Amino acid sequence: MRPAALAVAVAVLTAPPALNAQSLDLPPRRAGLWEMTSTTEKPTATSMAMKMCADPATDKELMEYGLSLAGTCKHVTRRDGSTFVIDAKCTSKAQTAKSRTVITGDLQSAYTVRSEGTIDNGDGEPPKPTRATITAVWKSADCPGMKPGDIALFGGMVRLNVKQIKTLAKWVH
Repeated sequence: MRPAALAVAVAVLTAPPALNAQSLDLPPRRAGLWEMTSTTEKPTATSMAMKMCADPATDKELMEYGLSLAGTCKHVTRRDGSTFVIDAKCTSKAQTAKSRTVITGDLQSAYTVRSEGTIDNGDGEPPKPTRATITAVWKSADCPGMKPGDIALFGGMVRLNVKQIKTLAKWVH
């Protein structure tokens, strides 16, 4: 995977908790080291494990960046007990994406973000289904060898920071 494409993928994969926290007024994600697994089932099966050192400032920065990638979105949100449900329709250029995202967990020790939807490329083909899940578990208040905003992938072989993700992603556009 090219570095710029990897940067965009990481931003999209790690942004949903912060993105949804903004629109739903969720409790803030606990600062510290989070271990996350992102699994995409559709359109292509992939899985990526990562560690992220989170703090309020970098979560906000990642959320704002994720919002800038999303195009124009309309959200309908509701809370069902401790579960949050977001129905969204986003348009960007000729593409339309519809999704339902369900967030469970307390954002203090663990959470799960499950999203299902469709992407219509406007090419006359039927919309393509999407399904992805992010699971995250808080590990500690300390992030050994990491600073806030750092994301470690592939067993720590690749390390990016939120600011690097934004810079690398500009090369894609």
